[in-house]
Amino acid sequence: MIERETVFVLGAGASKPYGLPVGSDLRKDIIKGLEPNGELRKEVFLVLDGLQSDDLTDFASRLLATKTPSIDSFIRKNSRHDLIARISIAARLLHDEDGRVVDNAGDWYEDLWHFMEKAESFEQNKLRVLTFNYDRSFEVYFTRRLAQLDPDWENPDFEAVKSVVHPLHIHGSLGEDVEFGGIIQENRMSPMLIQEASRGSKILATDRTSRPAYHEAQTVLARAEVICFLGFAYHRDNMYRLMPEKLQKDVQIFGTTFKMVARDIRYPKGQLERLAREAGGSAKVELLPVDCRELLAEHVTY
Repeated sequence: MIERETVFVLGAGASKPYGLPVGSDLRKDIIKGLEPNGELRKEVFLVLDGLQSDDLTDFASRLLATKTPSIDSFIRKNSRHDLIARISIAARLLHDEDGRVVDNAGDWYEDLWHFMEKAESFEQNKLRVLTFNYDRSFEVYFTRRLAQLDPDWENPDFEAVKSVVHPLHIHGSLGEDVEFGGIIQENRMSPMLIQEASRGSKILATDRTSRPAYHEAQTVLARAEVICFLGFAYHRDNMYRLMPEKLQKDVQIFGTTFKMVARDIRYPKGQLERLAREAGGSAKVELLPVDCRELLAEHVTY
């Protein structure tokens, strides 16, 4: 059971064990899928009726040429491509969301579930989840496990898990009313489904509606006793907007830096250490070169 006020901040690496791509891989997948005979190109044209071939080619060629680490980074400087980007992301991730992988991959979702189910009542776990991911693998996994725990939940939906782990999708998601991608057969992937999923995603550079989510996230983090960054890339803009001005005086901050280079860790580590110093008490920061599963199993006490 999670007894201390704990917040998980999820980046793309947290979903990677469940078949979802990290930002750099998503960028590569979209570039390849938008090639002249690519399936993704066909899907984008079906959704965006009237789209000119030159517009799609321009988006793909600029995305390739700029070599930005993610599509979000690209859109920050190329906002006119926002709609094509959101449609492309939604179409790609709907294919990648796979309920069978989520159920069978094990890894840190399963470890966390077994730890949390020890509580007399699941709602007693003091966990909040903030995610920068569009995919819904986390809430789908816990919804299904909770449904198995309570046979009265014949048709579990996303609302059921919200009251327990409260995931907040800071940049939006593929939707709560859209069926989970892996359950959808390929012949049911429709332009309407992709369009609906794309409406839930928010690329920060062009969507001001992300701001209330950041304010809510700051409030949650300010109350936390334990903060864990899992599979997070620590992008400067995201860190600047995310962190509150003040933390609890004894807050414990942990984070994964698996396969990250030192220069990418320097800024977030300095920012978090400064906040910890200002909080006083016994606050500490540990960013470690391990994956999500190892961090939670070997280093975090909550």
